Amino acid sequence: MSKNIKYHGHRLKAFNVINHNILLNKFISNNIPEHVIVWSLDFLNARNQFVKIGNSVSNTMVVGAGTPQGTVSGPNDFKLVINDLTFNTCYAKYVDDTTVLSVSKDVNDITLQTAADHLVHWAQNNGMMINTNNTKESIICFKKVNAEDILPLCINGNNTDRVTTFKLLGVFVSSDLSWNYHVKKSRKANVLY
Repeated sequence: MSKNIKYHGHRLKAFNVINHNILLNKFISNNIPEHVIVWSLDFLNARNQFVKIGNSVSNTMVVGAGTPQGTVSGPNDFKLVINDLTFNTCYAKYVDDTTVLSVSKDVNDITLQTAADHLVHWAQNNGMMINTNNTKESIICFKKVNAEDILPLCINGNNTDRVTTFKLLGVFVSSDLSWNYHVKKSRKANVLY
């Protein structure tokens, strides 16, 4: 039996919430040369931002946090911030998307709950928020086990949604490990990965 938990930070515009003081500490702890730190933080400091929709333009505001996605440095800054997000079980990080999984024969296994608790603690310490609306749990089990017998994952006091399919880097994974749902969705979009 395995459980899967996904954290989708990009739904929260995670690039936009990076605390520059936390980024500074990450630069220092990763032995980034001082001149690169000064240059990077100067680029981020007191950036101006406005929104244009059609012919309407908002007032300009100073942005005090975050890192721009449309730059070379933005994604690299974000990767530096999440570089120390690790788990004591199998996991994969792809930019602002993290997938954690555990394989166990024990329906009472708490490996993923421990990972979820660790994620909450890490997010709090690093100025990030977990979008629990996009955090999903999926159980893949080939034995006769009632899913209700397995405790749901809980994040910040709320149970995560348990789903039978989830999208992982463009591939739909089904709890029965068949390709049926992926092929169906791909045909609808006229795309087959």
